[in-house]
Amino acid sequence: MYKWSIVLLLVLASNARAQVLPSQVDLRAAYCIPLLQYAVSEIEHIASLLRDNAQLFTPEHQAVGRAVSEKTLSKTATNLRRLQLYLLPRLPYLAAYGIVAAKKSGEEDYARLKEDAKACDTKCNNAFANNSSAALSCTLQCNSDSPVRARMSICEDLSWLPF
Repeated sequence: MYKWSIVLLLVLASNARAQVLPSQVDLRAAYCIPLLQYAVSEIEHIASLLRDNAQLFTPEHQAVGRAVSEKTLSKTATNLRRLQLYLLPRLPYLAAYGIVAAKKSGEEDYARLKEDAKACDTKCNNAFANNSSAALSCTLQCNSDSPVRARMSICEDLSWLPF
């Protein structure tokens, strides 16, 4: 019986993979994947709103909206796919805690960004109730000043990926 337990232990140990700490690139990829997943779903939602409410826009605005949403969706989906192709094959070999923490951080930043955007909308719409152009300008500036947006900017340019 003792011999078989040693053999079983050796077989199990040989099948176990060494878990290494994730690199900075691994952590960035884990952080960005949920953010880009959310971005893809929001871009698709905006594109469907444009399609469903086409009567509210001039043909020129429809064409611009469609072109912008298609271009943005294509770039975002391509970046998401690159991150997944990099990280997914590496996951079995990486210690999970760092990856899970980076993913959770990305999800929390997305939630914070949405909260910040609502606060910016409220603040700017109240400040410029009679001037929609000024309210839009204020909202764009407020959103771009967000520290969360600064952290999330690493997900826009993936030049840090090795391939």
